[in-house]
Amino acid sequence: MICQKKSFRFFHYGIRYIIFPLVSIFYINLLRSQVQQAAVSNSVVIKTVSTKVFEDILKKQKDPQIIDTRLPEEFAFNHLINAVNINETDKDYVEKIQKLDKTNPVFTYAIGNGRSAQLAKELAVKNFTSVFVLDGGIGGWIGQGKPIYSSVKSSFTRKDLEDVINTNEWVLVDLHTRYCPGCRKLQPTVDSLSSENPALKVTKIDVYDNPETGGSYHAPALPTLVLIHKGKIIWQKTGASIKKNEVENEMRKEQLK
Repeated sequence: MICQKKSFRFFHYGIRYIIFPLVSIFYINLLRSQVQQAAVSNSVVIKTVSTKVFEDILKKQKDPQIIDTRLPEEFAFNHLINAVNINETDKDYVEKIQKLDKTNPVFTYAIGNGRSAQLAKELAVKNFTSVFVLDGGIGGWIGQGKPIYSSVKSSFTRKDLEDVINTNEWVLVDLHTRYCPGCRKLQPTVDSLSSENPALKVTKIDVYDNPETGGSYHAPALPTLVLIHKGKIIWQKTGASIKKNEVENEMRKEQLK
């Protein structure tokens, strides 16, 4: 009987002093989050826009705030003209953010959408008025032949690419960059296509090293594969989840024509 009373008291104590406070904290934090999100949504404009829209809005700005969120070594290879590098690993990251003008639009990009979208959310919480995220990142920007600053000279020119296409019946162009996680994920598929299809000439183009050639096919993002038969593009697709049989099926369909 005494044991039962102690158990009941312990149970009552746990509910009153442990569970109730935890539940209260949970709902308070949830309420704060909802209030904060509501405040942000009412005062801040965050838009993920296409390369064309990004460029059009950018051209209308007198002194645009362009933020490249990639690693410093990536930024050193290439970046949008007039962009500055602000990466979350920077020691002076907070100071760099504080120097930005909250009342003017901020244009941000990465290799894809990950880091730039994260920065946009952070700026929204800090009540920046408008943030534009480049959909497809700089990979898509280069892929569509837009102007950039580049510290490297193309080692594989458009003339080189034309020579490959003119001397091979089947060509698969792999537009990628070594810094792109999705590109690295796709590489085993590309390598398998190369080894299992002797008639297929696989040409890998790192758009960081070859920005001019990388802009030959108006790729919206990276990675992008382009299948060419007898000098004609018959198939093109963007994304890390491309399957080997997609390319092989397109080859079979073309052969049946």
